[in-house]
Amino acid sequence: MVSRLVIIVMIFLGGAIAAPTRPAAQDFTSLGVVRLATGPDYPPFSAEELPDGGVITQLVRAAFERAGVTVTLETLPWRRGYEMTASGAIDATFPYAETETRLEQMLFSTPIFNVDVSLYYRRTAPIVFRQPLDLAPFTLCAPIGYGLSPSIAELAQLDVLTVRETPSPLSCLRQAVLGRVDAVVLPRLQVRFLMDRFPNDLQGLTEAPRPFERRWNYLIGRKHAPRTQLVIEAFNHGYHILRKSGARDEILVRHLGVGALNWVRLTDQMIYPDE
Repeated sequence: MVSRLVIIVMIFLGGAIAAPTRPAAQDFTSLGVVRLATGPDYPPFSAEELPDGGVITQLVRAAFERAGVTVTLETLPWRRGYEMTASGAIDATFPYAETETRLEQMLFSTPIFNVDVSLYYRRTAPIVFRQPLDLAPFTLCAPIGYGLSPSIAELAQLDVLTVRETPSPLSCLRQAVLGRVDAVVLPRLQVRFLMDRFPNDLQGLTEAPRPFERRWNYLIGRKHAPRTQLVIEAFNHGYHILRKSGARDEILVRHLGVGALNWVRLTDQMIYPDE
């Protein structure tokens, strides 16, 4: 229990992030073709209908390209993609945030992108939110295959609050509009994207004034597998080149606008303090 609470507190305060080691030059051709998976309905980060598959999809492809590695990419249901990665049928999958189970099962890349997560509820039924325990009397919705915030997962395991699953983030938000659940906890950029795209469906929702937490997205692969270690090293190496060359920033601006640069440069200072 102590270790679990430590993880919850660290992630709630900004993410349990270890500073990544700077990758050395290496030949990754021995990997051959690397098989990757991502999931659907995670705009603007990963979704088949988006240009280049979304901002994180393009970042991952570009990082492996810089490392000289050929990849294939499949879009699978989140749960299936994770299970196939855990079994070794898929080399790696993305984008995933840390959870206790994932930290036990998976090897994580350098952080790709940070995501601010917020609480959304009906304007006519506001929730006073200062800390996760304030959500205890309520029913929340989570898309199938999404990792619950550690603090929400802890409360759900204790049967203090109820979490219902639906197939997609949009369906979760619609459930909240209809009053079938009390609230949804989702990435702010994702909800803004969906609200812009489906304004009539989601106009009854509002965002809590206080941010819920900040989480980080990673490429992950099966732990304790030599090939996975090399795949993660290849990605880290390519992402380092992508970031230092400025190509990462160009991709971010293309998908998210110039405002994204202030966001990622601030977080770079957290992850790469010696640069």
